Amino acid sequence: MIQKIPVPKPILIRVSYAALTILMIMATWLGYAYINQEIKGTQLKDLQRHTDLELLLFEDHLAKTLDAIDSTLNAAEILSSSVKLDSLPHKSQSISSLIELQPAIRSLSLSTKTGKVIASSDLKNIGAQIPPQVLSSLIKTSSQINNHFGEVYGYRDLYLIGKGRNDPEISFWLIGRELSINGQQYFWLATINLPMFLNFWERVEHDTETSIALVDFFGRTVLISGHQGKLSQVVVNQLNNYLDQSSIGRIDINSPENLRVAYRSNLRHPVTLLAINDLNIFFDKSTASERKRFNIALAISVLTAIILGLLYRNHIQHESLITEISNQHRAIGEHLMMIEINKSGDILSANNYLLNTLGYTLDQLIGKSFNTFNEDIYPSPVNKEIKLAIRHGNTWQGVFRKSKVNGETFWANSTIIPFKNVWGKVTKYVAFLTDVTQAVNVQEKYEKEQDLRHELAEINRELAQNANTDVLTECFNRRAFDVFFKEAIDKSKNNQRPVSILILDLDLFKHINDTYGHLIGDQILKESVKRWKKCIRVSDMLARIGGEEFCIVLPETGLDDAKRVAQKILSVTSKDLFEAYLDNSSQKLRVTVSIGVSSVVPTNTTNVDQLMSIADNNLYEAKRNGRNQYKASQVG
Repeated sequence: MIQKIPVPKPILIRVSYAALTILMIMATWLGYAYINQEIKGTQLKDLQRHTDLELLLFEDHLAKTLDAIDSTLNAAEILSSSVKLDSLPHKSQSISSLIELQPAIRSLSLSTKTGKVIASSDLKNIGAQIPPQVLSSLIKTSSQINNHFGEVYGYRDLYLIGKGRNDPEISFWLIGRELSINGQQYFWLATINLPMFLNFWERVEHDTETSIALVDFFGRTVLISGHQGKLSQVVVNQLNNYLDQSSIGRIDINSPENLRVAYRSNLRHPVTLLAINDLNIFFDKSTASERKRFNIALAISVLTAIILGLLYRNHIQHESLITEISNQHRAIGEHLMMIEINKSGDILSANNYLLNTLGYTLDQLIGKSFNTFNEDIYPSPVNKEIKLAIRHGNTWQGVFRKSKVNGETFWANSTIIPFKNVWGKVTKYVAFLTDVTQAVNVQEKYEKEQDLRHELAEINRELAQNANTDVLTECFNRRAFDVFFKEAIDKSKNNQRPVSILILDLDLFKHINDTYGHLIGDQILKESVKRWKKCIRVSDMLARIGGEEFCIVLPETGLDDAKRVAQKILSVTSKDLFEAYLDNSSQKLRVTVSIGVSSVVPTNTTNVDQLMSIADNNLYEAKRNGRNQYKASQVG
């Protein structure tokens, strides 16, 4: 018998809810404490490692750029020694070519000792007077370095120094090379595009609490990015002390700010690159993160209590639901036939309704295949569908016949549903059956009547087609021609358009039949129709109105167009020989046709028979004139 649905015992569930709540809250706060301890110990190391990597990247970029600037000044020095001095002002293009591939150099200019620019890659600089203090700021750091390093100016280029507003956004750094020409002292001056360095640094992702700075060996700030704004004198003083000991290192400055400064210097170029970490911001962020983690832990604890409370309430509802389902299960068992089936398709149990309907006892069904009592009726399609559904754990629905124990059959509407455990695995199937024998009998009677109606409609369609089609050539016959021709005349009357008719007669066709037989003649007729159909439109009609006599109706076609159709038909008929077969042998024959053409713009007095008669007379005149031609005339 179908088993009753058991109602779960509530004590175990309630204890589990309480224990789970305590364990989850404890795990949340233990995890919070452990994570805080670990994060505080590693965040500073991560910042330091990240800063060192960025500083190394920036130093490489800076060194390559300064090396390129040094090479450019070398090339400029060679240029000035290879040409006459008075020709240099006209060599702007040559000077520009030296910095064409150097985006870091904004302009390259040659200045006298007094600051007069006499040649430049930028024509605006030529003739400009550089203030004396600008040239005096150029300092050579050692005898090993040829270049002189100056200060930073907030102007676009040399010609604007002292004339415009000082704008740090477009500032340049002045680097010079002193040389002697004809005993006179000159300077090659390169204006370095500082915003280019800032753009590069900004494209590289780095911590928001980190600033990048560039200072020369004289403590002058060349460039600084980030939140620092300017470099404090405390940083500069301590940096000078440490640079005496090592070119790479790290400085912790606790007053007035809490800073950690990593630095890298290059003796080839008198500049030092700094990465300045504001530890106050760093620890503020760490504290903020800790607050977030505390809030998350608190939220998880509250959410755990809420979720488990909801689950507990859901369990109470579940208990009520199980009771309700149990009652529904009993009610369904009283109304529907039910069979429980295992995954192999063997019957596990059945309800009384099914046993009483089929006449089986429970012992006769248990362990037997579900198909036992219907395999003699539908051994193939339905049973295979059921087996396939069971194998794949799918629901199956369908109507099929079953046999009772006494051999009687009845139609059953069946739904086989897979029952799954909590892991989603199918454990068994339950089939619900409803007796639909009466409905199926009515459906079968209706389907038989529909089949008879379809057969009758098909017969009527074939009769209509046969009544309008010539059996031999499969073109229209005389009956269809008369209807079509009359409709074409009536339509042409309404729109005052012409209509033309062609009467065709195969030349000497009787001779072909008498000489080669009617089988050959029939093939000639079929081939002729096949060729002629290619010469007319879909809206035209080709009909067989006699033995070898055909007629073509051309709606909305005047006499000239009808003549062209007639000429095409003459051509396709006589151009290629007709090949006919008889008793494994073939005959190649030349066939021609004569055509009579008449055309009219119909009126209310137009006589259809007269139009046919004129075309027929034209046909016979074409025959008399030697065949293989057409004769045409306009009516009215």
